[in-house]
Amino acid sequence: MNQKIGKKISWMMPTRGCPFICNFCASKVVWGITYRKRSPKDIVDEMRELYLLYNVNHINFADDTLTIDKKWTHDLCQEIIDSGMKISWSCNSQTSTVTREMLFKMKEAGCEQIWFGVESGNPKIRRDMEKYITNESIINAFNWSKEAGIKTRAHMIVGGPNETYETIKDSEELLDIIKPDIVGWSINTILPGLEVYNKAVKEGVIKEDEIDWAGVGFRNPHDAILPSKYLTNEEIVSEWRRLSEKYKEYKLDDTSYKYIIEYLFFRLFTTNLFEYPRIIKKLLNNYI
Repeated sequence: MNQKIGKKISWMMPTRGCPFICNFCASKVVWGITYRKRSPKDIVDEMRELYLLYNVNHINFADDTLTIDKKWTHDLCQEIIDSGMKISWSCNSQTSTVTREMLFKMKEAGCEQIWFGVESGNPKIRRDMEKYITNESIINAFNWSKEAGIKTRAHMIVGGPNETYETIKDSEELLDIIKPDIVGWSINTILPGLEVYNKAVKEGVIKEDEIDWAGVGFRNPHDAILPSKYLTNEEIVSEWRRLSEKYKEYKLDDTSYKYIIEYLFFRLFTTNLFEYPRIIKKLLNNYI
């Protein structure tokens, strides 16, 4: 169980696997592309246990894409509604898998926020990523979510073989249209097990023994950047910094002080004391 400002949350996985083939994502390496679902009743029974025994009032569904099966998603929502629990939840989704009707049903069942992988505002860059969604589906998904009263997060990526300053501008223009509540920028990263990784090793773009994998993360500069024909790695990092700064104000304005003391004591007794200043700083960033 994790404790967070304003919420006492737990993570759950109702499904595993993702049938989509985005070439920047390691999900297919970890879980495979076979999509497996738990029964809605089994999921809600686990939610009820967390709700009653641990006072959890928010669930983060960690699935890659919760909304692939429309009927199953409807049945899960109905099971949550019928349970009578006052519990909210968030999930990952792909814009091509949602409908207006589904989003309103999800809201009725307590869905508070959806994390959509937008990645880029340029269709060609998305095709390079094998992310086969359209700008129309992106705009619809964000508009429908707003209508339903669900907050949205747009996951964005900078970098890739054909990324340019112009294609990055396309991403900014799309964000101006869809107006997400939160924007998260990542650097396109070469991950072991993916085809782009094997190709990069074969072509000498990266040298496995020289990469500090402990320092590789989607939200920090690192040595496993997928290079662009038009931008240097330094330029990609510079753009990532600029975009992260530009969109840093895009965050949820629903901060609560209810769990601050509980959160601090929880972290104090479960975290190395040398990490405590960083945790306090992170905590304060929610208010500044």
